[in-house]
Amino acid sequence: MSTYKEKDNALEDLNEFWEGFVFQEMTVKEAAEMLNGRQYLSEISVDEKEILRQNRLVAVFGQSDDLVVFEGAVEDDFDCFGGSEVYVNEQGVYVDVEDTEDYRKIVTKWAEEGYSWSYETDIPHETFEIFEDDSKYCKGIVFSLNDLQNKKSQADKLAVLLDKLEKIELSQGENKCREYAEKAQIIEAIQNLLNDMLKGELGEGFEIKITKK
Repeated sequence: MSTYKEKDNALEDLNEFWEGFVFQEMTVKEAAEMLNGRQYLSEISVDEKEILRQNRLVAVFGQSDDLVVFEGAVEDDFDCFGGSEVYVNEQGVYVDVEDTEDYRKIVTKWAEEGYSWSYETDIPHETFEIFEDDSKYCKGIVFSLNDLQNKKSQADKLAVLLDKLEKIELSQGENKCREYAEKAQIIEAIQNLLNDMLKGELGEGFEIKITKK
């Protein structure tokens, strides 16, 4: 049985731990801005990796002529000599998968767009540049694990929302206000989902807004 002194010591240790634990909120865009302009092999610090991990963010960049590196909420690296494809879900990164619909794909590109390494993906993301001295070396990306919902599940979710919207019949009685509120919530959910899907295809700068006629 623990004594009061042992419990007090444990509580003191816990308090010291939390005092040293600092959570810093960060968006995908802010993370890309933080990493932009870094030098090759000095891309990200230990503290910055922790900030990305806390916010479920992942930075992707290249090293040497055969390596793709993942840092943050996912930490791994893979051989990608000459360019290749890797598949991502919330559990990690994979090279060989049986059903690609359950994953999101990242294409690693060698010696394109003026960089040694660059990346192509339909995952919503922001880009940042890595330099080797004064020369552009890598065009890296940052994405959030929260955006890894695959296209099939996004389409299924959209179909469900559209079906719900179609079934709402606005009455003239006491339920009219509740039905209007429910319809507005569904329309907002559809708008947000469409924007997520559009962002995955076209990147930032495009937005859908559903308005009344």
